Amino acid sequence: MKKLLFVDHAAHKLTRSSNFFTEILSTRFDVTVFYLEPELSYPENLIETAKIYDIVVVWQMDYLASIFTILGIPTVIIPMYDGSELMPDLHWIFGRHASYLNFSLSLHHRVRMTGGQSKPLRYFRPPVAPQNRADLSGPLKAFLWLRRPDHGITLGLVETLVGDKCERIHIHHAPDRVEDLGPQHVLPGRDDYELTITRWGEDPTAYRQALAECNIFIAPRLTEGIGMAFLEAMARGMVVIANDCPTHNEYVSNWLNGILFSETTKNPLQFERDQIKEMADIAYLTVVAGYELWLESIPTVLDFIDNTPRPTGIDGFDIDRYSRSLFTAYYSGLDYYRQFLVSAAPLVLSSLKVPIEGVITEDANVRPAPLTTTDKDGASAPMLRNARMDLHSLPAHVLKGDVLVTERAAWVKGGSLELHMNFGVQRPLYRRANLHLTLPGDMREQTLVLSCNGEIAGIFQLAAGSTTIAVDLPASLADTSLSLRLQTTSLARETGINTAVSLGIERIEFE
Repeated sequence: MKKLLFVDHAAHKLTRSSNFFTEILSTRFDVTVFYLEPELSYPENLIETAKIYDIVVVWQMDYLASIFTILGIPTVIIPMYDGSELMPDLHWIFGRHASYLNFSLSLHHRVRMTGGQSKPLRYFRPPVAPQNRADLSGPLKAFLWLRRPDHGITLGLVETLVGDKCERIHIHHAPDRVEDLGPQHVLPGRDDYELTITRWGEDPTAYRQALAECNIFIAPRLTEGIGMAFLEAMARGMVVIANDCPTHNEYVSNWLNGILFSETTKNPLQFERDQIKEMADIAYLTVVAGYELWLESIPTVLDFIDNTPRPTGIDGFDIDRYSRSLFTAYYSGLDYYRQFLVSAAPLVLSSLKVPIEGVITEDANVRPAPLTTTDKDGASAPMLRNARMDLHSLPAHVLKGDVLVTERAAWVKGGSLELHMNFGVQRPLYRRANLHLTLPGDMREQTLVLSCNGEIAGIFQLAAGSTTIAVDLPASLADTSLSLRLQTTSLARETGINTAVSLGIERIEFE
């Protein structure tokens, strides 16, 4: 039996929202749960712990994917839409060597579109017995678990949507945030219905008792990861009313087995009692059929995890430093996380051998690749952007030879490298190239022969450390493309690199 490490957030100890999945995993794997509280402290022993396991499964915290794939551990990521809907392209590209199980069809397509491997899951709760279904023969009674009033899912919204049709509205006042516990959130705006309230801790059975007495369920958040609460309501034969976003709209077909609204909705919902009864019937049948399909899919889910390929680990990668920087950036907010992804992309993606077909933007997304032209060797020359090549863009301009990108420079493997680029116009205005170079730590001096479009442009004697050389471009430069060939005479070792290199390129600028 394979040993599986299940990495989860400590908050789920209380909610137990991932327990159903660890129970499934335990039918095939020897499962150990590793709880993180990353907002409070960096998990010092996570990396060393993960190394002794055959498989790592990460629940919800999908930003961890690249850590385990860099270690060479088969990794399965289970992201949640409500936590990852805003993540940029690089977030998913960094985790491309992991496999994904997605409870959201939207996230499934997102992973696939950024080059990852994903299996969509469609989870259902077990349906209640027919005799225990929600009673729709009498008055309408609405239920709202008041979780995120700051998102606009409030008692006032329920009153707007169905207040004129309900005899009773029940509020389960148990918000995700302490600051939303105030009594102002449960003050009614009208007096033509009965308002009842429960809270966590007062009576463990009060929630389910109130839920069983109601027949309309208002989904408590704008988006969901899986949506356990509204799926349980559907399993009870209640009519779910939810915001028109995943995962709600991946289970609810509007006005067929539930009702979808816009968060900007200002008007009451218009429906007849017969419509409500019919939607409730279809919702219940949806769950009856869906639950059987979910049970049938479990063996294929376990097979998917069991057969997750082992990524190639990266020797010499400073995984501790990378992991600490990743945690700090992620929990500093989305803007900081985007900046981290952009700055780390050259090193991480080149190390993982993940190609990028396009241009990385400042917000960590990838836009379509620039137009290219064909040079004399018949190869496509990438467009030069912003009159420069940096650590991220330079590898795409390599025509012959190879580079290894670190935080310090793009190191030339072997004694030669040829770069090519497309200026986009004939007779470009550029007249000079400034090459910012550095030598390996073990090298005292280096001879560099630099050629432009096959003609020698200069021979340079480079000293230890960093230096900048300027070379005039051919006066007759008329083509839209240019090639630069760097030929050296010596090789040496650079700290952290296992192969001999001749030169480090920090950036190349044109003027």
